[in-house]
Amino acid sequence: MQMPGRLFTAGSGYRYGFNGKENDPETQLQDYGFRIYKPQLGRFLSVDPLTTKYPMLTPFQFASNTPIQAIDLDGLEAFFIHGTMSNNKRWRNNDGSLKEGTKQLFRLQHSKWINTAFEWGGFLGYGNNPFNDIEDRRRAAKKLVKYIMANRKEGEDITLIAHSHGGNVAIQAAPMLRAALDKADAADVKINIITVATPAVNNEKSAENPIHARDAINSHIHIYNTQDKVQKQLANAVDGEKYERVYKNDKTQNIELDVSKEYKGTTTDAHSVDHDKPEVIKRNIDNKTIPKVRQ
Repeated sequence: MQMPGRLFTAGSGYRYGFNGKENDPETQLQDYGFRIYKPQLGRFLSVDPLTTKYPMLTPFQFASNTPIQAIDLDGLEAFFIHGTMSNNKRWRNNDGSLKEGTKQLFRLQHSKWINTAFEWGGFLGYGNNPFNDIEDRRRAAKKLVKYIMANRKEGEDITLIAHSHGGNVAIQAAPMLRAALDKADAADVKINIITVATPAVNNEKSAENPIHARDAINSHIHIYNTQDKVQKQLANAVDGEKYERVYKNDKTQNIELDVSKEYKGTTTDAHSVDHDKPEVIKRNIDNKTIPKVRQ
């Protein structure tokens, strides 16, 4: 199948592989930027630089050994942040491959490597219980900044992709991360945030209102749907805060998804539409409803 943006000239043969990398006719290799891939073997010729993060996989494997349905990433990292009563397993399958929803969200930014390892308490762990509050998330934000500074790729922009209250962790983290980057002589590194089903805070005094991070955030895309029972209704009942569907500022791009065909009435399942119905995310990226973050 010809990939989008790849041209075919009759008689020349199609020159591109599964991930859109051009075949070198002389060496029969493909250049992934960070490593060289040999299609005949289905393996890279050097060790995966992220091999310590995925001990279940051989360091020479390609796309978690599923090249037809998965992609292998080159370049730099986007950081994923899970929500309440969750953990970093939300983003990957048991074999280490990316879940479909993760891959779709990854399309919204410009980095090339995914980092899904961060946790802020784990399932029912300290700070991540059903009653976590702004202070718990502040502690998680400090932990996130420390994690990013230890794992980021120098000179490249950073995108935080977060689900539910993980988005409020990311928003609180943004000013701290900006300060840490500036201190590390990385003032030119931009910070982008993508929030999915995050309980939106518009209280002007709250550290979870993006207006307090506006100087730190380059681009903020907020994805939500009105059939999500958790984002507003249950979050307000548990926390006692006033959470809303959308952010009311000139920095955030609020993107509403139509999930009326996927869900009947309000439901908790709609809170994790990226996980439960990844085709919805794909459809809305493909039709340009969901934009990419600004560069």
